[in-house]
Amino acid sequence: MNDKLLKIGVLAVAVAVAGGIYYLASTRDVRVGAYLEVRRDLTLDEIAQLERDVVAAERNLENAEQNYKEGRYKGLTEKGAALYSMGKIGEAEVYMSQAKEIFPKNFTAYLGLFRIKADMNDTEAAKENAEKALELRPKSAETWVLYADYQKAKLGATQEQLRAIYEDAVSKTQSDALVLKKYARYLEEVGDYTGALDKWKKALEVEKTDKPGVESEIKRVEGIIAQQ
Repeated sequence: MNDKLLKIGVLAVAVAVAGGIYYLASTRDVRVGAYLEVRRDLTLDEIAQLERDVVAAERNLENAEQNYKEGRYKGLTEKGAALYSMGKIGEAEVYMSQAKEIFPKNFTAYLGLFRIKADMNDTEAAKENAEKALELRPKSAETWVLYADYQKAKLGATQEQLRAIYEDAVSKTQSDALVLKKYARYLEEVGDYTGALDKWKKALEVEKTDKPGVESEIKRVEGIIAQQ
């Protein structure tokens, strides 16, 4: 009985060793570049499917990374905006700058940095960020208005320069009502009531929410012109 068990044990060991030798022979280590690989006994169809799986996995990783970046960018800009509104412009600058590093071609961080740098009296940085924001989103009427106001209040833009800025804004925003109304008010400030009336009338053509208010402005300016 013991001899029989001994023979069975020896046979099992022999089979295991033979199997191990076969496995090692079929999965020999191969180094590809910096990575170690082993050979698998796969059919061509299996290889093709696995290659498709790798491509799909890479796509999922890319999507996950993009979603992470977008979520982080949103969080950073929102926190920066909240801190700015609280008056904590130093902290706000840190978060907006981090957001800009994530997406260097996204509008929101540059607009935020424009506001922050303006409050810091860093005129060159404010101007640079405003112009970058306008480059990325040239149809933003609100940004054009802020930029024109900043040019006038802090950068000492001349009448000729401000007119050029407003004309550019009208063109880039496709005659946005907000820009036209702001332009009209500026022209009134410098005494160009005829020009202001023209802009008020153009604003009326595109105004969507306050046509009676614009009509009232037109009548007011027409009255001023009539008295000249």
